[in-house]
Amino acid sequence: MDLPDAALDRAHLLIEAKRYDDALRLLAQMPEDGHARLLAAVACFYSGDFQRALHEVEQSIVLIPDLADPHAVRSDILYRLDRNKASLEAAREAVRLEPENPNALWVMARSAYGVHDWKLAEQAANETVRLAPDWAMAHGIAGLVAAKRRRRKVAEAHLRTARALEPNNPLILNDLAVATSSRWRPREASVRLLEDAVRLDPSDDQLIDNLYLETNAHVRGGGFDRLDIFLGGPTIVFALLTVAFLTGWVAVPSLVANAVAGVFVPLMVAYAVADFVRNRRRLRNLKVGTRLLYFRRFYREHWLSVAYFLVAFSIPVVLFAIVGSALGLPALVIAAIVVALCPVWVALWPRIRRARFNRWLPGSK
Repeated sequence: MDLPDAALDRAHLLIEAKRYDDALRLLAQMPEDGHARLLAAVACFYSGDFQRALHEVEQSIVLIPDLADPHAVRSDILYRLDRNKASLEAAREAVRLEPENPNALWVMARSAYGVHDWKLAEQAANETVRLAPDWAMAHGIAGLVAAKRRRRKVAEAHLRTARALEPNNPLILNDLAVATSSRWRPREASVRLLEDAVRLDPSDDQLIDNLYLETNAHVRGGGFDRLDIFLGGPTIVFALLTVAFLTGWVAVPSLVANAVAGVFVPLMVAYAVADFVRNRRRLRNLKVGTRLLYFRRFYREHWLSVAYFLVAFSIPVVLFAIVGSALGLPALVIAAIVVALCPVWVALWPRIRRARFNRWLPGSK
């Protein structure tokens, strides 16, 4: 017999309340009901037990093979297990069964995103938006795909629409920060978005990592503003002129060369001081929690980098030099070997989350 609709509704409410164990105990009473097994898969999915979720959803597909939702949930689970190709195949099956199902099209867009099939991802995302224009996650995936295809204005428009529909969704705030972040612009807006996202979900490590990365770039001078244009630009120009004149690449009277160098030095000092003051002001303007996060992570990574330098480079170089001298190797040979090993050491440098901004695509709900 089927699990009563009231019990299904109660299980759904328990899942929304994050009482996954209670929901699973209720759903376990009807192992032969396909909808109950589907809800059990969802409960396992959100609790982080992806292998059990996969087992439950596959049982659901056996019991109700002609519905798209079990295949869509299976696609979600496979995506979280990093089985992107299998996730896309499950999404294709969901869309085949119900071509007008927005959730099925959403998981197809997300799975196509995972395998870098940008054309399919864009088609599925646009179709999702057409079928569900008031669904924030539809605009969210459309925005991420547009951002990946370097259509920044389209991406921002979709993600701002998603934010308007669900202003308290931390995942949408994260994705909007991703789309608006640029190395050429100050990061203040993206930092604010991520601060709000972390405030809404302080347990999500991915959001915290992204907040640190953006904060780190922001307080270390990331992006160009008026200071870089009006003071940094002339500094670079005078630096190039100074190098050209003093090295003899461009022949000018010594009086002109000295005058240019005389302008460049105070200009460089002024720019360095102004840049320091600007970055300190950016640091002070951060929220207290963000500032503490920055200091904690920055100093930890700084000392890790120093330790890596000592353990992986300085100490081995000193030991190699001692051994080489003991063996009678010429100093020039020792120096040449050390220089040759430098590229290997640089390649192995632990890039402690300093260069990449993590996009996170959540499972559909």
